[in-house]
Amino acid sequence: MRALVVGGTGPTGPHVVEGLLARGYEVTIFHRGVHEPEGLPAVEHIHGDPHFKESIAEALSGREFDVVLAMYGRVRHLAEVMAGRCARFISVGGAPVLRGQDAPEKVRPFGLKVLLRETDAVVTDEAESKVGAIIALTERIIFDLHAKGAFSATHVRYAEVYGPRSLTPKEWQVLRRARDGRRTLVIPDAGLLVTSRVATRNAAHGLLLALDQPDRASGQIYHCADDEQFTLRQWYEMIIDQAGVELDLVSLPERLARPFHVLLKPHHHMLMDTAKIRRELGYKDAIATPDAIREGIEWWRKNPVTPESHPNYRDRFAYEQEDEVVAAYLRYMEEMQQLVRAEDLQPHGYAHPKKAGGADHRGR
Repeated sequence: MRALVVGGTGPTGPHVVEGLLARGYEVTIFHRGVHEPEGLPAVEHIHGDPHFKESIAEALSGREFDVVLAMYGRVRHLAEVMAGRCARFISVGGAPVLRGQDAPEKVRPFGLKVLLRETDAVVTDEAESKVGAIIALTERIIFDLHAKGAFSATHVRYAEVYGPRSLTPKEWQVLRRARDGRRTLVIPDAGLLVTSRVATRNAAHGLLLALDQPDRASGQIYHCADDEQFTLRQWYEMIIDQAGVELDLVSLPERLARPFHVLLKPHHHMLMDTAKIRRELGYKDAIATPDAIREGIEWWRKNPVTPESHPNYRDRFAYEQEDEVVAAYLRYMEEMQQLVRAEDLQPHGYAHPKKAGGADHRGR
């Protein structure tokens, strides 16, 4: 059995490759070759650019596989090139395909609904979201080829991936601040935002479950996220506790917090419904969230984020500006509290008489 993994060196790739080898597959990795992490299993590598149809066709000329796992590059071009040259095509996408994810202000009601199901409307107009429209096009091309018999397709939409090798590690926001002697971390809107996340091991586990059950997974889209989800505040509290550091979380309105919280995406709730993958494929977390966070912390301590390793990591750690904004906001809040009197607060809606047969708090 021959498997082609497109990508394979990023957050989930090593776990997928290990899972394929454990299942007896002969594995080939197709990627650009600019990132060769240590510890990868010894498998064949094909170096080429998976973003363009011409370079894909050249790199994979004459090759056929039992299964292609497309986790990187322009998946629609990979699907077109490999049509008729693989029995199964399993691809990875994400929530930006859904209406309201990238442009919440362009849908009404605002943003994404809760929960997000696989059958929810996707972006069809680039004017709403260019990224979303392109991802939706990719999904359509994959399943059009599936319908024509070019291969059996399954598409897995990942939640936000966290853990070792992740592209936007929130663990590093905590570790770097603690290393720099900071005692505060700004969070937006009291950290009440809820975003579905999936540990690297769990994302790979979900993909491999689809591989293991070809009849059930054929022609299906699945959302893949951890069994338990948490608010942003709970998320950072778990990282802080697991890391054994001391950081106080300071709430600012989202617009003020964003410059110091550039990894925050989306800026609204994004909670995926994972009932389908649990019901049809038997998904359960391969690793519990606390253990996955601990694994990520250990990884980032050994592999600190640098401009070379993460050129798109944009947190500026602008502590002086952050302190100025926090101080100004706290002063403003003190002034506003002088304007809010205790008698302005709304009473409880239900009656509360003080004794049997007596009047309630409204004198009735």
